[in-house]
Amino acid sequence: MQSFQLHFFQQRNMTTVSIQNAGMKMFSRNEQKVETTRFRLSQEGIRHLLPYLEKQVVKIGEEDMLKILKTEETMIPLESLNCKDDVRAQSTGSLVLYTDRSDPVCTWVSASSLFVHYSKQLNHLFVLTLLACYESVMRNSYLPI
Repeated sequence: MQSFQLHFFQQRNMTTVSIQNAGMKMFSRNEQKVETTRFRLSQEGIRHLLPYLEKQVVKIGEEDMLKILKTEETMIPLESLNCKDDVRAQSTGSLVLYTDRSDPVCTWVSASSLFVHYSKQLNHLFVLTLLACYESVMRNSYLPI
């Protein structure tokens, strides 16, 4: 619902002003036909949604978070994580993992794997820096020259 002032502005400036879609992505449509969930959480807006989430949220150790962030694979086997029991206790679908609630990571959990929902390049560095585990080797391999 838009305000009266915005509506008035649009009507008076219809030929000179173009309103573009703006905002933050909170959910993405899940296009997989085998899943019953139609939407999944988006990494972009998870910091704003996390205070309202009570389910599908798991606190994990730094070791597991580093393993998740450093991997180049799209699928991470649950068996390779120390937090596998906590993750399996949740239902399949979107799952938020965090070591610190201010830096959550959105994932998708299947019966045996974990999929991370973020860009695997510069976001790697951002999250690793926040975890105070920044490595210069990673930085040199990801930053454009």
